[in-house]
Amino acid sequence: MRRLRVLVLVLAEHPKGPRVLMVKDLFNGAWSLPGAEVPEGEAIPDVGVRVLERQTGLALRLARLLAVDHAPGGTFASEPDTLTVVMDGGFVGKERARVLAQLPSEVGPLLPMRWATLAEVETEPGYVRHAVVASAQGMPLPVLVDGVSDMETATR
Repeated sequence: MRRLRVLVLVLAEHPKGPRVLMVKDLFNGAWSLPGAEVPEGEAIPDVGVRVLERQTGLALRLARLLAVDHAPGGTFASEPDTLTVVMDGGFVGKERARVLAQLPSEVGPLLPMRWATLAEVETEPGYVRHAVVASAQGMPLPVLVDGVSDMETATR
């Protein structure tokens, strides 16, 4: 059994460097990219668009894949393989980012959200860091296993 997840990376312009849109999981309190599991039979980009709008209020077209990560499952059936796909939501301007940050996150289905610095994203799983680099610098799509790219394992 495999799990398929889609995350959406949205960057905002900022005088001190790009910011990354993060949402707070109401169950465990962790901050992450907007996203969800992809139900069987649904297209990954469609789920990404729907989840981004439901969690943040942003209606964006998803342009491309930024990273793909395969996390092998454990020996127990409760630990399935997980394939995480990070899609590019693009850049939003400073004014739109400011308005988003001021939305009342307790109203409706929106999750609490914030704009994280690139330094804060360094603590995120490897596929998030790789996706930020791929988006901001136009790097090629990284394929990862457990958050580590094939380029990183080749240099070890």
